[in-house]
Amino acid sequence: LILNSSMSHLNESGKGNFWIPVFKIDNLISQGYLLPPDIVKIDAEGAELEILKGMRKCLEHKSVTLLVALDNRQKREEVFNFLSSLGYKVYDLEEQEIDPKEIDYTDEIIAKKQM
Repeated sequence: LILNSSMSHLNESGKGNFWIPVFKIDNLISQGYLLPPDIVKIDAEGAELEILKGMRKCLEHKSVTLLVALDNRQKREEVFNFLSSLGYKVYDLEEQEIDPKEIDYTDEIIAKKQM
């Protein structure tokens, strides 16, 4: 399995190191290991934008419903801007569209592409 992977490093403060292989979803799809998803849930403790970037082609060419947990204001803005640049609208969990100025008030979003 050669998929242009990288390794991520986790460290649980003094409990040792863990190395985890990381693969871009776009690579898994293009090489036939995955079908393009219809829905994706992401809760990655601050790595949400990197995951979304790793599935950029899929997000550009398919309407994927995303459920994303967001940790802090900077990450919220980065994710919001990235998704908006791909034609996605961002909603709260009650499916009310979120204005960029209101991104501070939610830790969980839904994103849907406008077709």
